[in-house]
Amino acid sequence: MITGERIRNIREDKDILQQELADAVGINVSVLSRIEKGTRQLRDDELVKIADKLNASVDYLLGRTDEPQGTGFQKGLLGDINGDSPGGWQNMSLDDDDDSMDTESQKLLADYRQLDEKARETIKSMIEISLRKKANSDD
Repeated sequence: MITGERIRNIREDKDILQQELADAVGINVSVLSRIEKGTRQLRDDELVKIADKLNASVDYLLGRTDEPQGTGFQKGLLGDINGDSPGGWQNMSLDDDDDSMDTESQKLLADYRQLDEKARETIKSMIEISLRKKANSDD
């Protein structure tokens, strides 16, 4: 399986131990070993976390491109959500009663703000996966 091979190769190139990557993803090192050998499928959230830790695009890990860090869309849809660029979610000054947002969006944002970091990361991963699937279906 190309995904496991690419994960192992990048991890080794960056001198990241299996245990370190497994900890970053929140899986057991034996699970990561099976992923690298191609005997266990990756879950979507694991794939995103591995790509983030290795600073590689999901498309590269999946064998859809030969560019490890991708370009444009592949570099990460969540940069703005993470506050990595000006205008990101964390830089927005939206109150729960902001008139520019509909009620459902206001509630979602308020709920998001109450989550711990782990839950926020899960939500971000799910959004990125959904946006990638949408972009692929639009092609």
